[in-house]
Amino acid sequence: MEFVKLLIFTLSTIFLSSCANVSYHVGSVAGLTEESKFDPNKTYTNYDKAVSNTLEFDEFEIMVWPYNSVKTNGHFELFFIPIDQQGSNSGSVGETPFQVNISVKGELNTIKFIPFKSVLNNDVGVQLVKWRDPKPSCNYHYTDWITLEPNTIHVVKDRQRNQEEKCMKPGWVEYLLAFNLKTPNPTERFSLALSFQDIKTNQIINKKLFFNGAKFVSTQTH
Repeated sequence: MEFVKLLIFTLSTIFLSSCANVSYHVGSVAGLTEESKFDPNKTYTNYDKAVSNTLEFDEFEIMVWPYNSVKTNGHFELFFIPIDQQGSNSGSVGETPFQVNISVKGELNTIKFIPFKSVLNNDVGVQLVKWRDPKPSCNYHYTDWITLEPNTIHVVKDRQRNQEEKCMKPGWVEYLLAFNLKTPNPTERFSLALSFQDIKTNQIINKKLFFNGAKFVSTQTH
């Protein structure tokens, strides 16, 4: 009897681990040069460092996610055999506004972020800025987005903040930048200029990011 139970459990485990949703999409990846540092013909996962969208500087780091990902294909696998093909999905491409998610963290009391100085493609200023400060809880509870008053400046949070929370990356604070522009296809190149300020010297620090499209694959097992 125990053998039969073990056999059923084993077969069930194999069956469940052999079911997966596989999806392919194209997304915009940020870099510091106009030419991409990744292979545009290669298919990456979201865990590959070359396309992580995280950029590190001396006093701070940023993580950038434009809301313009396009699903190109997908299928459902059973025992690693595709049995259900899925069509494409363009998401928010072509819709206005174009939104970009910026997460920031840095050294304690060193840098300020000036979100309202953000400029897209050298000439499109930011229309609206929202922010939220994730609560460090293992339920991944987030506060609601709060609309910032124009010209608001925020001190970049300490990267060591929340470090005792094992389920939450320490220090990140999120901003949502909205531009009065149609959301571009990720295959289109575009740029985003961000401004920061050194608290001690008041010097303005400008960072210009360039975006290129990369191919991604993700797998969710059942």
